[in-house]
Formats: sequence, structure tokens, C-alpha cells
Amino acid sequence: MIPTNRKPSIYLWCTSIFLIFIASFSIGFTYWMYPTLVPMYGGGERFNLAEYNNYTENFPFSAATNLSITMEANDTVQILINNESVFNGTFYQLEIEGNRVILITLKSNSPVSGRFTLRQESPMYMEIFSIGAMLLGVISLLMNLYFYKKK
Repeated sequence: MIPTNRKPSIYLWCTSIFLIFIASFSIGFTYWMYPTLVPMYGGGERFNLAEYNNYTENFPFSAATNLSITMEANDTVQILINNESVFNGTFYQLEIEGNRVILITLKSNSPVSGRFTLRQESPMYMEIFSIGAMLLGVISLLMNLYFYKKK
């Protein structure tokens, strides 16, 4: 290795820091924001079982990718999936495989309110891009430090 007395270019430093900054936002979007952007539903849906709907409500869910569904209610509800009773309670979690459609029916004997929380799986290409960009930014920053350190 030939020692150098050159000073690092401000453009190299700025590019490395900018790449780390962009990668940080990309990682945040990929792992925290994107999973809540479920097409047609968003991050969740509220429900109210009341006398006007005969204490019953249907929720059709269609998943393009793997989808995690969490149901929380303030009182006991009967949960039916595709017209088969699966659970009576106030908290239920379910995973739906991609390219599948299910119908969740909630029934109760008294007024109940609650919420479905939905999270989808992040695509592999987004994970690879965001982690790769972070690695590239850190490697370029370390190379700047290594090659341009003062002797």
C-alpha cells in the first residue's frame, strides 16, 4: 500500500453520508411503514357489532402476500372463518398465505367494538435494496476514513 497525503474530497464524504441517510429511510420504510400499507385495507379496520347490524359483521380479506391479522375486541365475540367457528374471545391472531381470500365473520349477543390490525410481508427486493444500500454507504465511509487518514 502506498501512503498518500491527499485530503479526502468533500464529495466522497457527502456521497457516503447521503447514501447512509437514504438507506436509513429505506430500512425504516421497508420494516415499519410498508407492512401497514395493505392494499384496500390500510393498517387496520375498526368494527362495531350493534343492534343495527344484528350484532354480526363480515370482513372479506384478500391477501396478495402473506398477511398477519390481529383482532382485538372489548368483549367476547364469536369468530367464524369461511363460515366455520374457530374461536370465542377478545383477542385472536391469524396468518393468511399469499393469493388467498377468506371471510371473517364476527358475532356477538351484545354491543362490541374493536379493531383489526393488519401487517403484510415486505418484498425481498425491498429488504435487499435497503440493507445493500446501507452496507454500501458504510463501506464507502470506512474506505474514506482508511484511505485518507492523516499520517
